[in-house]
Amino acid sequence: MPKLLQSMQSQVASIPYAGCVIQIHFLLFFGDLASFLLIAMAYDHNVAICFPLHYTTIMRPISGSP
Repeated sequence: MPKLLQSMQSQVASIPYAGCVIQIHFLLFFGDLASFLLIAMAYDHNVAICFPLHYTTIMRPISGSP
C-alpha cells in the first residue's frame, strides 16, 4: 500500500521488475492459502454433517496432542 500511495502522489506508475515478482508471489501464495483453508473448512463441515457419530475418529489430531 505505501508504494501505491507514493505512485499516486508522484504520478509515476512504474514498478521495478523485482517488486512485481514479489507482489505476484505473495498474491499467489496468500490466494492459495485462502483456498486451502476454505477446502479444509468445507471438508470439516461435510464430515460433521454426513458422519456425526464418526466425526471424532475421522477428524483426529495429526500430531501426538490429545
